[in-house]
Amino acid sequence: TIKRLTVSSKPSSTLWFGPGVIQQNAQGILLKLKPDADVLLPLLSQRLVSNDPAERVRGFSLLGFVGEHADRAVPFVLRGLEDGSESVRAAAAGAIGWGNIKSKALVRPLLSAMEKAAVTNRMAFVRPLGQIGPAGSEALPVLLRLLDQKPLVPFQRLLTADAICQINPTQPEGLTVILSALDDSQLRSIAWVLLGQIKPRP
Repeated sequence: TIKRLTVSSKPSSTLWFGPGVIQQNAQGILLKLKPDADVLLPLLSQRLVSNDPAERVRGFSLLGFVGEHADRAVPFVLRGLEDGSESVRAAAAGAIGWGNIKSKALVRPLLSAMEKAAVTNRMAFVRPLGQIGPAGSEALPVLLRLLDQKPLVPFQRLLTADAICQINPTQPEGLTVILSALDDSQLRSIAWVLLGQIKPRP
């Protein structure tokens, strides 16, 4: 089942490359299955190292669904974050964003990839930094500076504040932005969700 969801490249025979609704169903199934890295990595390894950037993007998009032993995916993500293609680097960061792949070793490569990215694309690396949690404390100064950059729209500031609070739940700058969003009718529901996801330090 997992192989059918991840490997076939023919639009007529695969769920991943099928019509939009089928693709969403396939993603939902993988999210529930959360395949063990020992199962998923062999199925994706060719895509993750393919000469075709589009194939590498697809590989990392699927890698985010990994469940047990997710740490075994870290070397692949590290390689992806150093890829020559910005879209591949963003996809590798996205694999972290699902929350199962966490390692302090990913922080500096994420920051480097974010620095290389176009300003409009840097948000792709913000959530993954937050998902690493307290181990990502090295990223806090960069995220705090990003929080004050004028190009950020309110929603982007909110996501940046969330990443800051995932790393340090008591960081006042992040909490202030999230609490202020409760007064914005367009952001209120998201802000409540983000507040509920903040985990106190042990």
